[in-house]
Amino acid sequence: MNHTEPFNSISSQFEHFYKKSFDEFFVYTLTRTGNRETAMDICQESFTRLWNELHAGKKIDNLHGFFYRILGNKIIDFYRKKKTLSLDELREQGYEPTLSEHADTTDEIKTIVKKLEKLPETYRDIVIMRFITELSIAEISSRTGLSENVISVRLHRGKLLAQEILQSNWDEYQQ
Repeated sequence: MNHTEPFNSISSQFEHFYKKSFDEFFVYTLTRTGNRETAMDICQESFTRLWNELHAGKKIDNLHGFFYRILGNKIIDFYRKKKTLSLDELREQGYEPTLSEHADTTDEIKTIVKKLEKLPETYRDIVIMRFITELSIAEISSRTGLSENVISVRLHRGKLLAQEILQSNWDEYQQ
């Protein structure tokens, strides 16, 4: 029996998934954390966990969905560990989350990203996947394990809530 054959299969499957999906997952994580280094660390930890699961022989039917679950749990863990300082406290100390180290973002984009944080997580994740990582409804469905109908409903409700949040911000700005 050739002991390297299963390893090579797992290795090539993982490598293909990593090369194809890293940017998508990084942008999603960056949007959720607001910090480039943190997003990179969380992605790296998540891919390491995926490698360990694949290497241990775990049967994974939906690789994207499984990875989104790992990534989501790592993001939750990150915020639990950092719970000692709220985002508002960090902002008072001069910290502003950025989309990229080198990005020249405008105040409007920063405001929109901050306002998206106010959406309930159920809607926020789907809105981010659709409009920031630019996934189709079918791709979001595949990654989350939810039906396309559920995704469409949550996306619609999330957009309505986002519009209300952004409109209230615009009204405050006009006064």
